[in-house]
Amino acid sequence: MALEIVSDVISVIFKFIWEVIILSLFELLVKGAGFLICRLFSRKVKRDGGLVAVVGIAFWILIIFAIYQFNSASEVDKCLDSGGEFNYESRSCAF
Repeated sequence: MALEIVSDVISVIFKFIWEVIILSLFELLVKGAGFLICRLFSRKVKRDGGLVAVVGIAFWILIIFAIYQFNSASEVDKCLDSGGEFNYESRSCAF
């Protein structure tokens, strides 16, 4: 009896986390960004369309890639600014 109650409570918590938090973040971050980008090119965009989701995912992939590239460039810049010599093959800074 007690085990069933605990199981039900855990089930409700995971359902809440999945439906409210994860799906809401997907709707807001992925589909929201995709909708805004698609809206720049066409006024007849469906907010729940597949194209909106694909564009939103592509947008976030590009953002993550840009952040990674920026961090790589700033690593080299920090090395050179401190008077070091950056080795691009080993990705290390030598003084």
